[in-house]
Amino acid sequence: PRRWLIALAIGLAACAGDDRLSPDQRAVRISTTACGHASKTSGSGVNVNPGHVITAAHVVIGASQVTVTSSDGIDHTATIVAVDTLTDLAVLEVSGLLAPPVDFSRLEAHDAVTVVGGAASGSVPAEVIRPATLTIDEVRGTRRTSRGGYELRAEIGRGDSGAGVFDADGRLAAIVFVVPTEREGIAWATRADEIEAVLDDLRDDSHYVCEPEASRVIVVNRSG
Repeated sequence: PRRWLIALAIGLAACAGDDRLSPDQRAVRISTTACGHASKTSGSGVNVNPGHVITAAHVVIGASQVTVTSSDGIDHTATIVAVDTLTDLAVLEVSGLLAPPVDFSRLEAHDAVTVVGGAASGSVPAEVIRPATLTIDEVRGTRRTSRGGYELRAEIGRGDSGAGVFDADGRLAAIVFVVPTEREGIAWATRADEIEAVLDDLRDDSHYVCEPEASRVIVVNRSG
């Protein structure tokens, strides 16, 4: 019986390991067509659980059509189901993506990480310069807002907005939201607990409405 239990435990561990996806497999490319006119944007995202992708809100806000290209090169039509302008995070619903739930982590200064973007740079080694409380302008808003995040040393580009920051164990620690043009090799990312809060607030009736003249945002309920 003891040998049988050991064999069963090994088998279950192997099955669990098979369910894990690498950061590269979770990375997606996002392309949009803006509502009301022909301009287009592109960015990156992370398949965080069955049917949902997390990205930066500014990548998709104002979009009437969103296409997600998975790591296998297949295009999927996506629906914007939540936009949080305070944290610059958005959630897309993509029925064809069935990744198991991602694990989250926290980072410390000098941690080695990997930025994985589906659009511009691919997988790029990076380093945490410091955890920080980030105070920036609300996306398409008038308020300044604070959130938890990281300053990173990373050679990435603008198409990497929405890219995932993964730790050495493949856990999602942050989402890139900006690459300052005045500071080469530096990026800023929103911390995992902010991502988890947006996902936890996701409701069955969450939706986003794009109007041709002025996009109307249905904001996820958040305090502050």
